[in-house]
Amino acid sequence: MEKNKFTEEELEDFIRKNKDKFETYPPKENHSDIFLVRLQDRLHKIYISIVPHLIKVAITTVIVFAISLFVWNGWIRKDRDQMSLGSVSWKYWKMERGYKSDIREKDKLLNVFFQATPELKKNFDYNIKCMDSTYVDLKRELKKNPDSELIILSMEYYYLIKIHAYNGLIIKLDSITKINK
Repeated sequence: MEKNKFTEEELEDFIRKNKDKFETYPPKENHSDIFLVRLQDRLHKIYISIVPHLIKVAITTVIVFAISLFVWNGWIRKDRDQMSLGSVSWKYWKMERGYKSDIREKDKLLNVFFQATPELKKNFDYNIKCMDSTYVDLKRELKKNPDSELIILSMEYYYLIKIHAYNGLIIKLDSITKINK
């Protein structure tokens, strides 16, 4: 057996064999205090704080998020070269929101009519897509010239024409439905 290299079993055997020698001297008065101080010192040395690791993870997360947002806006986003009407001012944002809401409602109403006539839906959707492609061009132009009143008026006119197209088709389909009943 090497010096100070005892296994647990050997240590237990040694204590059992020499038990009477251990009990001959009483421990010092402050033995428990010294023991507790040494135990606390060991525990403090073993204690590992996760706070620095959490801070590193948080900083890394913020950096990755910022870089991905930068990459998304600069290269990946499809409409990065466009500017919506709502980006110009609060007044136009409210106006555009109202128009879009109106168009969504009319679209829902037309989908009820289109269930019976899919061919009419196909034709109408084609015409709307042509109008939408023009609107995308207007958004690109607005991005280049955000102060152009002509482009802003053209975009507003686009919404009015689109709503007029929806209203006209709804009126025609409603009259056809009333005649068929």
